[in-house]
Amino acid sequence: MNFARSSTLFVVLGMLGVYSGGQPNVFGLVGVVSIGLGVLLGMLSLFGVGRPADQPYKAPWITLTFGGMVLLTVGIGAMSVAVRGRAPFIDQVNGFRLDDPGQGWTIVSPKAIRTINEGAAVGAKRGSELSGCVFVEPLDSDLRIAGLEQQVGQEMIDQLAMDDKRIVFNRPDELDGQKAVRCQVVGTIAGRGLRCESVALIANGRFYRLMAVGPSDQTADDGLAFRPFMAAFHLLPANEDAALKGADAYATRAYDWLCKDQYDKALKDYDRALQLEPDRAAFWNARGFAWHMKGVHGEDRPACEDRALSDYAEAIRLDPKSASAINNRAWLRATSKVDRCRDGKAAVEEATKACELTGWKKPGIVDTLSCAYAEIGDFEQAIRWQEKALEDPSYHEEDGENAKAKLALYGKQKPFRE
Repeated sequence: MNFARSSTLFVVLGMLGVYSGGQPNVFGLVGVVSIGLGVLLGMLSLFGVGRPADQPYKAPWITLTFGGMVLLTVGIGAMSVAVRGRAPFIDQVNGFRLDDPGQGWTIVSPKAIRTINEGAAVGAKRGSELSGCVFVEPLDSDLRIAGLEQQVGQEMIDQLAMDDKRIVFNRPDELDGQKAVRCQVVGTIAGRGLRCESVALIANGRFYRLMAVGPSDQTADDGLAFRPFMAAFHLLPANEDAALKGADAYATRAYDWLCKDQYDKALKDYDRALQLEPDRAAFWNARGFAWHMKGVHGEDRPACEDRALSDYAEAIRLDPKSASAINNRAWLRATSKVDRCRDGKAAVEEATKACELTGWKKPGIVDTLSCAYAEIGDFEQAIRWQEKALEDPSYHEEDGENAKAKLALYGKQKPFRE
C-alpha cells in the first residue's frame, strides 16, 4: 500500500465531507476522521512506512499542509466552544438574552420557533423531547406579581390546553434576581403524557414568561430537566445602548420598535443612526416612515406628517432613485387627512416614477398610483391601477380586503384617506 497516495485520497475525501456537511453532523465528523487518518498516513510515509519499493516516492507535503490546517482550525473551534460555549441570543428590543443552556441544548432562532409557536420570542430544545420558549408581552398597567403569585400562576395553568391536568406546584420564586412565580403541570395532549413548567416575571416594563415542556415519564416533579433552559435566561442591563455599536445596530433596533408600534423609541434610535451616518438615504426614509406612522396613530398628525415629508425629501435628495422613499412620499401626498400635506398631481408623478424604477412589479407601489389618481379625481385610472395591483396573488391575499374597499370608494367618486 502506498501511504503517500492514500494520504492524499483520505485528506481530499475528508475535506469534501467537512465543507459540504459541516462539523456538527455525521458527514462533518467522518470528514474530520478521514483527514486525521490521511495526515497520519502521510507522516508515516515520511519515515519510510508504506513506501512500495517498485513505485517512485513523492513526499505529500501539500496534503500534510492542507490537512494539518483543517485539523488545526477544527481543533481551535472545538476548544473555543468548550471554553466559551455557543453564542447567546440577544434581543435588544425585548431586553433579554438567552445563553447556551449547555450540553445537548440548542438555541432555536425566532424565525424557526415561530413556525411552532408564533408568539414566542426565541426558544431552545434538547433532542426531540425537551423544549423551551420565551414569551414577552407589553406590561398592562395594573399587572403585578408580588402578592399575587398564586393568581398569576393559576392563570398560566388555565391557559394550558392539556387534558387530565395535575398541578405539581404553583409557588413564588426568583429568576435572574427578579421576583417571579413558578408553576408546573402534568397532563396529556393528544394522549401523550407531558410535563410543563412555566416561570413568569416582570422587568423592564415587560411581562416575561418562560415555558419548558418534556415527556412526563422522562422528567420529574423537581423540574431539574428544565433548569438549564431556565437558568440561561438573563435580563439585559437598563442601559440598552451599551450593547449597540454602529448606525446599523440602531437602525435595526429602530425597525424592531417600529414593528411593535413603539414610534417614539423608533424615532430616538433613527435619530442616533443619523447622527452617526447622516448621509444614509435609507435612514432618512425609515425615519420619515416612523414620523408618518406616528402621525397616523398619534395626536399631532399635521406636525408628524410635515416631519415625514421633510425626511422623505432628504432621502430622495441623497438617493434620487430610491423607489421606497419616492413611493412613501407619494402615498402620504395622496392619502393624508391633512389638507396641506396632500398634492395629488405630485403624487401621480412620483408614484409613476416609483413604478418605473421597480419595473411595475411591486403591487404596493401600483396601489399608491391608484390612490394618487383618486386624489386628482381620475377615478377611471384609480380603478384601473387598483385592479392591476389585485392581479398579484400575494397582494390579493394580504391586502385584498383593503383594496376592494378602495374600489368601492372609487366607484362612489371618493378618494382614499389613511
